[in-house]
Amino acid sequence: MNGFFTLWKILLLLRVLNNFIYAKMNPLKRNRAAEKQGMLSMNFIGIEASALPYSKGTAPSFIQHSIEGRWALLAHQRINVIDCFGYSIHYVGQMKLPEKPENLHDALRRAKGTFAYYVVQNELLYVGTDPMGFYPLYFTSSQNIPLAFSTSLTHLKRRFKNLTPNWDAWNLMLNGEDLLGDMTTIKEFRRLREGEVLCYSLNPSAVSQRTISFPFYKTPEQVSDDEFIEQGNTILTDVLSTLMGEEENNLIPLTAGHDSRRIANAAKQLGIPFNSITQSTRHATNCDVDTLVGRQTAELLGIPDSRYQHLPMPSNETIITQTLEKDYWTGFETPAHEWSVNMLHAIPRDSLICDGIVGDQIVTNSVYYNFKKEMESASNDTSAIVDFIVKKKNILPLNSVEQERRRSLIEASVKEYIDDEHTMIRHTVFNHTRRNTAAWYYPFLAKGNRVCLPFADLDFFHHGLSMSLDRKRDKLWQRTCIEAINPELASLHSTRDRHSSEYWREQGAAYVPRDKLTFTPEQVKIPKQILMKLERSFSERILDTIGLKLMPNKVIKSWAWRYLPLQRFAIFLDWLEEDETSLPVLSEGTPPFISNRALSSSTVTSFPC
Repeated sequence: MNGFFTLWKILLLLRVLNNFIYAKMNPLKRNRAAEKQGMLSMNFIGIEASALPYSKGTAPSFIQHSIEGRWALLAHQRINVIDCFGYSIHYVGQMKLPEKPENLHDALRRAKGTFAYYVVQNELLYVGTDPMGFYPLYFTSSQNIPLAFSTSLTHLKRRFKNLTPNWDAWNLMLNGEDLLGDMTTIKEFRRLREGEVLCYSLNPSAVSQRTISFPFYKTPEQVSDDEFIEQGNTILTDVLSTLMGEEENNLIPLTAGHDSRRIANAAKQLGIPFNSITQSTRHATNCDVDTLVGRQTAELLGIPDSRYQHLPMPSNETIITQTLEKDYWTGFETPAHEWSVNMLHAIPRDSLICDGIVGDQIVTNSVYYNFKKEMESASNDTSAIVDFIVKKKNILPLNSVEQERRRSLIEASVKEYIDDEHTMIRHTVFNHTRRNTAAWYYPFLAKGNRVCLPFADLDFFHHGLSMSLDRKRDKLWQRTCIEAINPELASLHSTRDRHSSEYWREQGAAYVPRDKLTFTPEQVKIPKQILMKLERSFSERILDTIGLKLMPNKVIKSWAWRYLPLQRFAIFLDWLEEDETSLPVLSEGTPPFISNRALSSSTVTSFPC
């Protein structure tokens, strides 16, 4: 018996010693016990302490971190904390630090996931995101207002008055283009870019704010077709294992695209548990292709009914209200994605939404696949690329001066990425993909969910650059990569297939009549100052004056392509003028701005502020 206790003591001592050595060797320590207590916050905001009286609605109980009395870091609920080389990294979203980092900043620049963070080191406050910049982070850039930053443009706007519209941003968006670089819809705010970190000095005698850029990618060596397929599938497996492997609330939305089925197939092979959901949508052919293929994918992968949910299309009144909510919670940064908001009805809070929407643009580089002829002539020619972008979308041109301004903005952005044949890819990924395509999930963050974007991982971006463009113009590489693992899954239809409405209905897709949904004249009136900025024909002037006065509903419905963007802009201007500083900091409730204009109950939030 004495020998047994002696052996037990030796083993216990070895275990304690092993844990001590591991702690010394591994500088990354995650507070998992704290994560299990209550819900985590998905947004935070930092405000100069001196500005707190200026910002109404500030409750001391929200303060997570007070730094040197100069900054107040606030979150509605708890924030994740992870220790790295003795420094506490506070973060929201999902962050996985690399093994054996060289130092704190090396760990942050190589971290995986979609996240935003802040950390204090040597009297400096660093605020950043994932290296690719997909988690939103906004900050004040005007000398006329206090220093502040937030993961939500909406929450940042609520803390200030007398803000002004960014006409450059709306000049682009009214013509179907994307926000570029660090611009936002509000002139006084900027968004942190890819490969950047904010640095605020805690020393009163030093420069208060600066932005630090760091190199985070380089064009890799070109690979063969077989290598591209093998490496891509390996990267996906590694990323999903890292980001989804330890999670309990994984959710994979299934659509008719290749991206979502590729993620679901890989997760299934890895034995990672997940739930799935498909939202009915209206395809360009007036058919619900997503439901058709989403259900086929779920059946083929053997996803049980208990883990798969299908949501029908909501009423028109609900869609219009959800469009308003989407605009509000994205800061009016994208005209797309209103269809996704309805899924919030069925998604449990704190879900990790594993979505592939950005994959086609990063892996296949669909701009080359969709516009083969145009891209062949553009190549690395700045002027040709700019011509292609400007001419492709010229929906609501402003006056000639503004049109020239729009071209100069696009040209300056393209020149930032001029280097080799991948210029258009980089420009697309860090503007269209990052600022527009990925913006669908901002309302989901507002309701306490996290997002996992496997194809936005830095390794996948490098992977996308490892194949020459001449091999990307004629093949959908997402489909090809699936085919190497699951040929039957790859053979299912996708939204990339060019078929008629009759064909889709023969395959079993439901027909969804197209209804031109716009806001009602009672919800918003388009001010003359907006119409006056447009370059208009005589007939358009008649529509904008007599038509909107005598038959507003009919005119707006008949020319929805023209008036819906103008309605969105008008609503945005109303939002800027509305004083929301009295709303509680980071409030998740339905704001009066939404409830006063809604045609149905709120989806993003379920209770008033």
